[in-house]
Amino acid sequence: MKRTKFRVSANDRQRGALEVLIVAMVEHGRSTKLSSFPFIGLQDNVDDTLLSKAEEVVDVAPYPSYHKILFSWRIQHGDFQGGNSLTAHKLMVYSCLCHV
Repeated sequence: MKRTKFRVSANDRQRGALEVLIVAMVEHGRSTKLSSFPFIGLQDNVDDTLLSKAEEVVDVAPYPSYHKILFSWRIQHGDFQGGNSLTAHKLMVYSCLCHV
């Protein structure tokens, strides 16, 4: 019987652990604390994780609101353009929902 080895890179493990941490903090109401962490060298991964969670949301008024958390994350870390683009996108989505 031949055994197959699966190799999971350290990067993949790190991203997976980061996603678990982010989701746990958000679900336990610690998103303010999450935004205050510097995540040196991982800011893009945090942003990507929050963005993917925000894009998964279909409900207009979800809890937790990953869009709000992502906006807060971007503003807290100086990405004002990213925060603005997220707000503009959310307004466009609400506008489309209102006209249906």
